[in-house]
Amino acid sequence: MSSDGLTYTVTLRDGLNYSDGTKITAEDFVYTWQRMVDPATASEYAYLASDSHLVNVADIIADNKSVDELGVKAEGNKVIFTLSNPSPQFKSLLSFSNFVPQHKEFVEKTGKQYGTKSDKQIYSGPFKIENWNGTSGSFKLVKNNNYWDAKHIKTKTINIQTVKKPDTAVQMYKQGQLDFASISSTSAIFNSNKKNKDVVTVPEATTSYMTYNETGKVKGLDNFKIRQALNLATDRKGIVEAAVDTGSVPDRSNGC
Repeated sequence: MSSDGLTYTVTLRDGLNYSDGTKITAEDFVYTWQRMVDPATASEYAYLASDSHLVNVADIIADNKSVDELGVKAEGNKVIFTLSNPSPQFKSLLSFSNFVPQHKEFVEKTGKQYGTKSDKQIYSGPFKIENWNGTSGSFKLVKNNNYWDAKHIKTKTINIQTVKKPDTAVQMYKQGQLDFASISSTSAIFNSNKKNKDVVTVPEATTSYMTYNETGKVKGLDNFKIRQALNLATDRKGIVEAAVDTGSVPDRSNGC
């Protein structure tokens, strides 16, 4: 990162390949970001790129500039990001699933079928998906032998089963049919199982929040100090216990 926080340079390690053996390049990452903000893609996660403050991102999403003008370029094995303003969260965005590399030739060849089933995707991680058709109740994660660190991936296959009803999943776990099941979906399931000896608490990277409905009708909400006072007076613990009695914990936020 540059001293002013406006330039990030990422150097790709050697030996990166997709699951089909195709080489992963810096251009693939450029294409991923461009595809994300392209109005033709209509990605619901385009706002993440906007929040990153990449140069020209807002104009591109608004269809006022070409994706080629986005502040991300490839130079050899380096991906260079240029921001219009510092973005403290930018590094964390780089690992977000929507920004994993995409191979332009494969995407364009697959067309509208891209990502709709397991054989309409190629993979850059330690596993690839098999037997998934978009709605499969069960499918597999199979070791990707073309992964750069495949020699350290000891698990060869993971069987995934989708269970639509949370209470059914819990019963299947108790009968030894599943390796794990979530009990945090409803208060009833959580409270009837929270003392089970097998329960493991796993923090999730999820934050729920309430926002002010600023329609202009309540003039007081235009005042930052009033919003700040309401924020400080909010009983977070009480709200969590009353509304989401599923193991959630109150957070602290100064958002106003």
